[in-house]
Amino acid sequence: MGNCCKNQDFERIHLEFSRVNQEVEIEIRKKDGATKKPEKVRFTFKPAQTRVHKTISQAGIQLKISGIVLPGQDPHNKIAKECQDGLLIFTEDQHIFLCIFDGHGTTGKATVDFCISYMNAFISGASKNHIDDPCRFLTEMIISCDKQLRENTDIDTAISGTTAVCCYLRDEELYVASVGDSRAILASIGENREKEDIAKPNPYKKNIHVENEIKYTLLTIDQKPDVESEKERILESGAKIRQLTNLLGQPIGPARVWNKAGNMPGLAMSRSIGDNVAKKLGVISNPIVQSFSITPRSDLFLVLASDGVWDVLTNTEAIRYVDYYRKHCDNSSIPVNLIDPKNSSIAELLAEYSRYCWLSIVEDEDVIIDDISVIILELNSLFPDDYQPKKRPSKSTSIESQELQERLIGAK
Repeated sequence: MGNCCKNQDFERIHLEFSRVNQEVEIEIRKKDGATKKPEKVRFTFKPAQTRVHKTISQAGIQLKISGIVLPGQDPHNKIAKECQDGLLIFTEDQHIFLCIFDGHGTTGKATVDFCISYMNAFISGASKNHIDDPCRFLTEMIISCDKQLRENTDIDTAISGTTAVCCYLRDEELYVASVGDSRAILASIGENREKEDIAKPNPYKKNIHVENEIKYTLLTIDQKPDVESEKERILESGAKIRQLTNLLGQPIGPARVWNKAGNMPGLAMSRSIGDNVAKKLGVISNPIVQSFSITPRSDLFLVLASDGVWDVLTNTEAIRYVDYYRKHCDNSSIPVNLIDPKNSSIAELLAEYSRYCWLSIVEDEDVIIDDISVIILELNSLFPDDYQPKKRPSKSTSIESQELQERLIGAK
């Protein structure tokens, strides 16, 4: 049956970490009129669908990369949920590409599988040569992937598609392209001057006390239809933007894109790969691309993740958790039973922790646990002690890739 974890025992279980096929018992507060009645539900966590951890050598420097995909699930075991998250880790000929995908719709998994295959081939072909303009390269890769998927495959992408966040590291430069709401952040040494993330109360969360002050930099922008920079384009196409409503007519959930009739597609993002119907309503596949200079010994690690992480953890909570546990992780072995730092990667620990935090949302809202995908690149392992950085100003540049589309593949 596995190891059973009850709410009141969470702190003890979490400190011991978790076991493969662990059984969980929670109390879901189901609505019964104006009151909520608790219902005990017992289920077993699904094992990881994809697990990657590797140490590679780049120009004689050791670099740690780890990644994982945990499938979502219905705690009641009434709905058979197919995992639609995916990841791509490409390390060859001094090129490091990292990509996270979060599919949606009836063919979300097939869409993600196509994107992984297409982008792996696209990157592999380019890795034999020098990439002169990485921002342009990432833009062309995502736009052409969308074009090939929708026009030259048998995959029905009318109301199915995927997000994508792709990172390319070369020397001290990091290039990031994204469509949708999967996110990438960079953790660095220093005091966070931004407004502190406001976290919702969650009894499953662990208080992490880090030894040093660390801060985060957002490398991507969550592309939602109600964001002003995205909203104008969508409304000009004739689409509507509104939330779903509950039985009382109250708006719930994120803003979504709808046709004039208001019956489809209901997409909760303003950019994506696939989604043919939404493409006629102002949703585009043009990624937002940015470049960042990496500062040796100051920048610590990079986190790419789907919203299965960001729906339960703030940016600050995620980087504090990673910084606290990563130094204790041993990436050299595959966990057999107990998942803890001695036999797991830091990406696996962050994903498992996120899944635990989902239990609070399940108890309050009676929802399905989302798929969770994570990639972590430990940047401070890139540079040896005697490393001397190149003298160049730190910068952050941005390219609005919509302007590049005509020059790249002749799209509208």
